[in-house]
Amino acid sequence: MERFFAKITTEAIRRGNFLSVADLVSAIRAYLDTHNAKPKPFVWTARADRIPAEDRQIMQITWLTGH
Repeated sequence: MERFFAKITTEAIRRGNFLSVADLVSAIRAYLDTHNAKPKPFVWTARADRIPAEDRQIMQITWLTGH
């Protein structure tokens, strides 16, 4: 999910000129409409053994607590 927000930021928000919150919301919605017209699943390319131990521990705790 975080990667998708980063993609929206990079491709739709950064360096944009928004005079109001409504303009920003419109830009985000336009991006989502374009993206959703031809959706593609996100493919995780990192190998599990390359995830640092600290991150694995956080993910395990998060999974065990149901968050």
